[in-house]
Amino acid sequence: MSEVKKLSEDQLKTINEIVKGLNYVGAKVTELSVEHSRAIEAYVQLQSQIEEQKEIIREEFGDVEINLQTGELSESKKED
Repeated sequence: MSEVKKLSEDQLKTINEIVKGLNYVGAKVTELSVEHSRAIEAYVQLQSQIEEQKEIIREEFGDVEINLQTGELSESKKED
């Protein structure tokens, strides 16, 4: 019978620590990817909400600029 070859305890420990690190980082990447997707979804929803509000304001007041601190409206400075 041939002798079974084995890693030293230090080699095995080192490899297991690396694998543990890879598993941790892989899980974190997945977690961050999910967070990223949720953040993008929330951003898109907020953009949609602001566009809806702009349309409501445009229908009521016309094409105006809004001072977000005071709520005052002024004529839009857009050039046609």
